Amino acid sequence: MLTFVTSSWFNAPQICAGHLWFARKSVSKLLSGKMSWHTPHPDLPNLFVLQNDELAKNGTLAYLTTKLKTWMLNLRFLATGNVLKSGGLLGMRLKGGCVVKFDTNRNHMIDKQQQSNNMLVGANALESGINQSWQQDNQAWWDWYVTLADNTDQQDHGELLQLPPIPHIGMSSDRDIKDELTKPYDLTEDHCLAFRRDGSIKLPKVLSRGAVARLRHELVQLLKKTFNGSRDGTNHNRFLSLEMMWLENPLIRSYVLSPRIAKISADLLGVKSVRLYHDNVLAKEPGCGRTPWHCDDHHFPLATDAVVTAWIPAQSIPTAMGPLAFAKPLGIFELVKDIDFNKFDTSYDKQVTEAFKSNNVLVDDGPFAIGEVSFHHNRSFHTAASNKTTRTRIVLANTFFADGARVIDEPTMVSGDWQKFIPGVGPGEIAASELNPVCWPANIEGNV
Repeated sequence: MLTFVTSSWFNAPQICAGHLWFARKSVSKLLSGKMSWHTPHPDLPNLFVLQNDELAKNGTLAYLTTKLKTWMLNLRFLATGNVLKSGGLLGMRLKGGCVVKFDTNRNHMIDKQQQSNNMLVGANALESGINQSWQQDNQAWWDWYVTLADNTDQQDHGELLQLPPIPHIGMSSDRDIKDELTKPYDLTEDHCLAFRRDGSIKLPKVLSRGAVARLRHELVQLLKKTFNGSRDGTNHNRFLSLEMMWLENPLIRSYVLSPRIAKISADLLGVKSVRLYHDNVLAKEPGCGRTPWHCDDHHFPLATDAVVTAWIPAQSIPTAMGPLAFAKPLGIFELVKDIDFNKFDTSYDKQVTEAFKSNNVLVDDGPFAIGEVSFHHNRSFHTAASNKTTRTRIVLANTFFADGARVIDEPTMVSGDWQKFIPGVGPGEIAASELNPVCWPANIEGNV
């Protein structure tokens, strides 16, 4: 038996998996079985079930895929074709929130609606835990991840704030950028102590105004090319991501492999050498909601606490735009480390928020000036408010880790497509692929 859950009524489409069809409230034969209409599920508009002896007898992945692709494509519901066979359970998540599940072992309807998130597919959707690989690309990861943020306190139905135009700033030349991003930053011992105490630090004037202007110009062009058009002005409401741009774009490569930024990262961590995990262009569009509370230790599949992310804004970030906010000190990790992560809803974010409020945890959510860059430890809990402005908040985030670190034994779906960032390296092995160059010291492996 198959269960179909859909988000809207069908309008009598033709069925091409045979020469069969059904109308809106009719009952017809499908394949060699029968379809019966059920009372709508209390949580969803429609629930109907297919009882099919042939499918029960031939309940294989290939059979399910072939029949449902033909049928559901004609209904304009099939989007991803993501199908999973887990033991006797076959499942498919389809466009419009439609979920198909078939139990080949027990041959009965699975109609108990367990926790779900319509951004998840395959094993991620069907299994309750996170101990499986991510089934989609990294943009889909972000589309899913922002659904885990509680936006109850962020509800504001007013118009987005129209920010004044970005002041005209002369963009730095390629030569100036190379010189600037190679020159050491004046990092003090107090900076290092503050970072190790708090787990995060915001450093002024890491980049010049001209370098920030050049970075934003380049990132805007990349976003327009990838996501078709301008991201400013209207309520696009998405969190967009690009990664590994340093491989394709020489200018972005200068910012990602910058000895200036890599040395800050190594010194803050107190290690001699750091490698790149990945770069990430993060664009929070106008109207996009909160980023949930999290620490990167849950995300990066690295068996070390010597990991730091340089968060480089490509413009100033006023409070209304949703600057990155850090809970302090670093030790508050212990306060929330045992809260169970829930991949389906906002419960994890809510529990962390409540724990911080009830314990009067200090949260630094101040704005970012042009050229200011934050650095946060992999155990630093951080979040960001919604973007209530008409300007997309664009950031380049570069993550570095201590040379010699290994991949953890059991990466989870929360690490996304991590093998894209550390190709050819398996669990337990040293994370030192060709895509993880040593960025400091700068003369190693010819990366500068």
